[in-house]
Amino acid sequence: MAHQFDRGVMDKSSWHKLENLGVFTDAASMIAHGEDSGAWPVSTEFRKLMSQLEDGSLIFSDYQKNLVGHYKAHPPRILGTVGGKFNPTTKEQRDSIIEAIVKAGGKPTGAFSLREGRTIIGTFEINGRGPNGISTQMLLADSTDGRIKLCLGFTSIRVVCANTLARAFMDNGNSFAKLGHNSTLEEKVKILIPALENAVELGHSVQETYSKALQIKLSNDDYNHALDIVAPIPEGEEVSQRAITRVENEREDLLKAMTLAVNRDGEDTLASLWNGLTFLVDRKFDKKGNVVARAHGDSSPLDSLLFGERGRQVDTIQKQVVMMVEMIDRYGKIVEMPIDEAVKSTSSGAQDLAALLERPARSN
Repeated sequence: MAHQFDRGVMDKSSWHKLENLGVFTDAASMIAHGEDSGAWPVSTEFRKLMSQLEDGSLIFSDYQKNLVGHYKAHPPRILGTVGGKFNPTTKEQRDSIIEAIVKAGGKPTGAFSLREGRTIIGTFEINGRGPNGISTQMLLADSTDGRIKLCLGFTSIRVVCANTLARAFMDNGNSFAKLGHNSTLEEKVKILIPALENAVELGHSVQETYSKALQIKLSNDDYNHALDIVAPIPEGEEVSQRAITRVENEREDLLKAMTLAVNRDGEDTLASLWNGLTFLVDRKFDKKGNVVARAHGDSSPLDSLLFGERGRQVDTIQKQVVMMVEMIDRYGKIVEMPIDEAVKSTSSGAQDLAALLERPARSN
């Protein structure tokens, strides 16, 4: 069926009502629910792939093998046929990620599996649902057959089945950390763990800032001052016309982006400006005005919402919006200030803002 639900526990009922309901108090309870329900294997092993020839003899593949999962209270089962270089995520790696998320403030909400155990899911709520309906979810998704990489990221979708998982990847997949099941998986998980605390803290602060931004209507002067903060026109004798034109085009794209239905939240609000800025991190407008994907150069699988250039861009944008909210709280408007001072007001600094503005505009 479309939901492809297998086994598992959630903190509240889903639309398909196939899950068990349970109480999640900490990382240990989440891990216990995942393992006791038979959704998450406690160990895996490889078995050589065997075929029988017409004469009855048996041969074993040197290139493919079956991954067998072992469970606390359920019989073993085959979780996929994979290549010789495939490294599954271990229980220890999965547990360490869950413990880091919960330690940073994430609230466990689901531990289950899809596709006969081949897709492993963990869900967390990063902050409660506020007056404007925002609820930030963190999704841990993994596969035992190589169909998806080990993925971690923020989404507004409550994932409870294969359909909602696909929707989360469609809406937010570009921002997920994606770790391949290869020889470097263990090293990448070690890199992932320290970054989780900052990522969860970012999720906690989004709701409060967005609620304020939603109440702020930008005047023409406010909008122009906002542009001077997020996309300042370069000045000086050594600045080329090409550089100026590039920033002017980015300003035009921002106006287009913030007026799109998907980004427009209220009439000329700071929230819409914020939505437009983050929208353009992964997208751009082509010459015909169509929205196309924006490549991030030679990004590694860790270059995501949590890490790297893209992470710095998203973090810089949020800090700029926070600064604008503070200005309006203090002065009733976005005050005019020297560009270098505005840039220094973000903890990422001038270098990160320059990276945002100078990023090559390339499509996939």
